[in-house]
Amino acid sequence: MKSEIKRTIEKMIPLLVFGEEVNWVRFFERALLELDRDYDETVDILKRQFGGMGSFNDMVLHKNCTPLLAENEEMKALKNDLYNSLRAEILSRSKR
Repeated sequence: MKSEIKRTIEKMIPLLVFGEEVNWVRFFERALLELDRDYDETVDILKRQFGGMGSFNDMVLHKNCTPLLAENEEMKALKNDLYNSLRAEILSRSKR
C-alpha cells in the first residue's frame, strides 16, 4: 500500500507545481519522505487533509485566475485514488 500511496503523490506533485500551489507541493514532498520514517502517523496526517473547510479536497488548480480544467480532472482522480488508499490502509489497521 505504501508504494501505491507514494506513486499517487508523485503524480500529484507536478500538477501542484504547474498550478503554483507551493504550500501543497511542500506538504506532499515532505509527506513522501515521512512515509519512510513514520508510515502510520504520516498516513493519518495525509488522511486529515481531506476534511474541513480549506482542506486539500477544496483545492482547485488555476493559473491567472483561470481554472485548469484538464489538470483539475486529473487531480480529482488522483485525490480519489489517494483518499481511497489512505482509507483502506487505516481500515486494515483495525483488522490487525
